[in-house]
Amino acid sequence: MKPDTIEYKSLIALLDDPDEEIYNNVFTKLCEYGKIVIPHLESEWEHNLDELVQQRVEDVIHTIQFDEIKSELKIWALNKPENLFQALLIINKYFYPEGNNENITQKIENIKKE
Repeated sequence: MKPDTIEYKSLIALLDDPDEEIYNNVFTKLCEYGKIVIPHLESEWEHNLDELVQQRVEDVIHTIQFDEIKSELKIWALNKPENLFQALLIINKYFYPEGNNENITQKIENIKKE
């Protein structure tokens, strides 16, 4: 196991800690790692039946995804955007992280041609 993976798993194991201060520190640290930790969190969610842990995992994942979307939108906005469709595709990733924006783009292009 890579050192980072060990650290991720150690932090994820602390998500069930009843001490709010510890949980807040774990939450912050996991969010700092960003989307690289999401597969580890998803694995924990699937294998851990504790509702508290599942809720906390969901909270971390949603926060990471939301922060990623905000960053992408800031970059989009700084580039003097003219194409609102690009912003829509960025926002769409929050609701459908596994979605295929190429399919959406292709469908819109087909509609424009018609």
